[in-house]
This record gives sequence, structure tokens and C-alpha cells, in this order.
Amino acid sequence: MKQLKKGDVGIDVTKLQKALSIKGYTLSVDGHFGDATDAAVRKFQSKFNLSVDGIVGNATWIKLLDSTKAGEAFSDIVKEYYPLNVGNFVESNITHKGITLHHTVSAGSAKAVVNTWNGDNRGAVGTHFVIGGISLDGNNTFDGDIIQCIPLGDMAYHLLTTRTGMTSGHNESANKLYIGIEIVSFGCLTKDVDGKFRTMDGTSRVVPASMVEVLTDDWRTYKYWHKYSDKQVDAVVALIVELNNLLLLNIGNNPYNKIDTMFDLSWDALWFRKTLTTHSSFEHGKFDSYPCEKLIFKLKEAFPCLV
Repeated sequence: MKQLKKGDVGIDVTKLQKALSIKGYTLSVDGHFGDATDAAVRKFQSKFNLSVDGIVGNATWIKLLDSTKAGEAFSDIVKEYYPLNVGNFVESNITHKGITLHHTVSAGSAKAVVNTWNGDNRGAVGTHFVIGGISLDGNNTFDGDIIQCIPLGDMAYHLLTTRTGMTSGHNESANKLYIGIEIVSFGCLTKDVDGKFRTMDGTSRVVPASMVEVLTDDWRTYKYWHKYSDKQVDAVVALIVELNNLLLLNIGNNPYNKIDTMFDLSWDALWFRKTLTTHSSFEHGKFDSYPCEKLIFKLKEAFPCLV
């Protein structure tokens, strides 16, 4: 979102005033950043231990639009705020600098993924967002649903850069700086001699051929992948655009963000230069997210400067 200060006018000021009103501050929603708006901003900044300067920058926008209330998502594009339990994420006050894409090794409901995280004993492991897909039986009830389960500004662990030889301190920084987005997908698949595609999660479930993407060239030794649906791709790109605008990530103009290296282990990711990454950017032994043709096309469409 745009940085705002006293004297500014326009639709961004209106959004600011609406957000402050939702938080309980009394002011007119008129698109003019005047004395009342300035006072409300300063009270809000003081409450959340931010710099009390009346300037609405990254840190103030994040706290203002985060999911601090049950059922409140950061944006209208999110279908539902469905929270991780206390202890399954880390309450923080972080200004994120990038996005990392993952996939879940499952199909269908995004909320089912959050339920699994809430029911395991791994601690604060998860991502901010999960994007639902089509079940293997063809049920598309959850397809493209964006579920938020961690407030922006807080964190959970979704990377393990120590497996790439980095320090525990580096791993802590990586998880703080990058927002995780999980796409519901089984990932890489095998193909039987009878032509059936099967999952590699230990259950060997059959994936319909219509849900399989066959890569022209193997990626990390695999050719067959549980394809991201059209609605999933659209949801992923819309979410990235929304986060990019809110957090000023500069995805489209960052020279380190390159589509041709987005899915490979990258020093530019490990040194936090990239602002759009995948799990495989940080760890060689990971297979998410794969180079989905439609996802690449849609990202280039949204950010023409990506090459």
C-alpha cells in the first residue's frame, strides 16, 4: 500500500480511514488525511509500539490490516481467516520482505491442511496462507479458496535452510522474512506400467490424467506433477499481487526475481535478495513448487518485468 501522511487525499486515504474505523477509531471516512485521521493513526501506532510519527508506512499498514481479530483476514480476496492454534505460530512484529511458494502433498480442502497442522506436535510449523484445490474424486468445492491462518506480522517455520548448510540464525531470519503460501497439491507423481499416475506420499493414490501436468523436461528428476488448477493459479497470483502492493515487495522490478531461476536453489534467495521464491529456492532436497506452465505465464502477465 502507498505511504500516507497528513495532507494526502484519495482512495488510499479512504481505505486507511475505513481500516481505522473497523479498529474502533472515530473519524470521518472522506478521503482527506486531516487532523482526526492523523490523531487516530498516532493512537494506533502508540498502541502497537510503532514509531509514533503519523506516517502510514509498511509497519503501520501491516498491523492495521493484519488478522488480529478472530475471523478477520487481511484482504477481501481471502475467503476465510481460519487460525492456527496458539503455539502453532509465533506472535511477532515483523515486516516481511518476500514470499515463498510451497505445496502441501494433499488435495482438496485448504482448511483440512490447517486442521492437520493444528493436530500435529511439530510446534510452530506452517504458512500464512493455504490455497485449496480439486479433490482427486473431482470435487471442486474448495478449488481456489484462499485461507489465511497466521496474521501478517507474525510467523511460523516453513523453511529449514540449515539443510543447505546455513546457520540456525540464518534459518530464523529466512522464516521471519518470507511469507509462506501453500498450494494444495500432491506434487511429483509416478506413472505405472499400466499408465496410471500415482501419488508419492506413501498412499499411492491414483491421480486422474486430467489433473496431471507433464513437463517437457524433467524437473528435479520428475516429469509428472499434480497440476495446479486454473483457479488455484489465479488465486496464487492474485494473492501475490495483493501482498506485493501491501508490503511494497517490488516483485516486478527486483532484478533478482527471475522466472528461469525461481524454482532452483538460489544464492540470491539464500541471501534474501529475491522477493518471490519457492521452497526449492532455499533447499535442494525440496520439490515445491514445481515450474507449472500456467503459473509462470500468469506471473509474467502480472509482473511484465519478470524474465
